[in-house]
Amino acid sequence: MTRASTTESEGVAHLPEPVVSVVIVNYNYARFLRQSIESALGQAYRSVEVIVVDDGSTDGSVEIIRGYGERIRPVFKVNGGHGSCVNAGFAASRGDLVMFMDADDCYLPGAIREVVEASRGGAALIHFRLNIIDGHGRFIAEYPWPRVRLDSGDVTPILASRGTFNCMVSTGNAFRRDVLKRLLPLDEKEFVRAPDGYLVHTVPFYGVVAAIEKPLGCYRMHGGNDSALHLPGSSVDVGKIRDMLGFSTRELRLVATHSAARGLRVSTHLPMRHMVHVQQRLVSRKLEPEKHPFPGDSCWRLGLWGVLAALRNRGLPLERRLLMAGWFAGVAVLPRRGAQVLISLLLLPSWRQRLRDAMFWRRRPSAAD
Repeated sequence: MTRASTTESEGVAHLPEPVVSVVIVNYNYARFLRQSIESALGQAYRSVEVIVVDDGSTDGSVEIIRGYGERIRPVFKVNGGHGSCVNAGFAASRGDLVMFMDADDCYLPGAIREVVEASRGGAALIHFRLNIIDGHGRFIAEYPWPRVRLDSGDVTPILASRGTFNCMVSTGNAFRRDVLKRLLPLDEKEFVRAPDGYLVHTVPFYGVVAAIEKPLGCYRMHGGNDSALHLPGSSVDVGKIRDMLGFSTRELRLVATHSAARGLRVSTHLPMRHMVHVQQRLVSRKLEPEKHPFPGDSCWRLGLWGVLAALRNRGLPLERRLLMAGWFAGVAVLPRRGAQVLISLLLLPSWRQRLRDAMFWRRRPSAAD
């Protein structure tokens, strides 16, 4: 699959040029789909194949995809969920590196070449920062926050200690094909949604991680995707929080299983060392205790574990750890109305912007504008 490249003038052989497969997963995202496809086709890298998997769209996406002719490889399937699209896209691909992009996201110019260069050391996973944009392509923030560094190297000790590492959502990752062959196809019933959590938390057990500390793409938050945690009226969608709690619980089981299989010592209280997992449990327990899926939880106990998880998380800058520790304590002890303010401050986009402004993070124009 790897292609050797030469200069036209001298015929001098260079390092092999890996083929990169970009698998775009689409379901009723016709309004964003062209930008997503064009961002992959427009990369200044020769050996790219673009595969678009359509999961039974009914909004005109199929016509857009067919309009690209042989420039892309279309995969049309009945609606089966995100996991089934990952399986179908990987089966149709042939690249040495495989990148899965949601159809409402896009890459920035030069992204794939930078990923290829970062892969030269043989990393199983290459991840990179993203710009968060809104439905109109306007810059919201950089993800992760500017002073939070992505983890790299052998991250398995971090996974065994706190259940996750500083990693990226689907569009911010590239995977080595030979590793994906060991992990795919995934269970399409279990991973109807959020299959990126499965890949990101298992691939590092088969090789090191490489990090690119600058944005190479855009991650869109527009109210219709899984990242949207709010309901009309700017209130937190606790049902969505519980969904995400299910995802993080599943990922923790994967980490524990893979860690034990490799002889790594797994933390006895692994779920309670996963800061985001504890955050999700606390929000669910505080706002809708009658629907909370962990009946033994109490707010004060979750708050204490959250404070400890935040302070122990050396992947975050000190001020962020202190801020999160204060958040956990406040949500745990305040009455529900006061806790809702703190929860909104952390989870709702408009409130998060107020927090960033208060901490002097500046807005920047987006390359997607």
